[in-house]
Amino acid sequence: MSLVTDDKVYFIEGLAMNGLIKSFQQRGCGDKKLEVIVETLEGEMLSTGCLDEKTAKKIIILLSLYSKWGKIIAQPSQQ
Repeated sequence: MSLVTDDKVYFIEGLAMNGLIKSFQQRGCGDKKLEVIVETLEGEMLSTGCLDEKTAKKIIILLSLYSKWGKIIAQPSQQ
């Protein structure tokens, strides 16, 4: 699993916006700490590393929204 530190969260969010995320989940990693694990369409596993709970939950919400939008944005227009 590749480690993507909290300063690289934008990269993971960008993947979601472009429809390149297959799945994501959160996992506990200490006292009030969570790690966001992402699987790309190519099967690569990425991690945010341990973040405070509030930040990790915000990332999960954003990934959920961005993944939905990414499916719409990344599709060629049907005219």
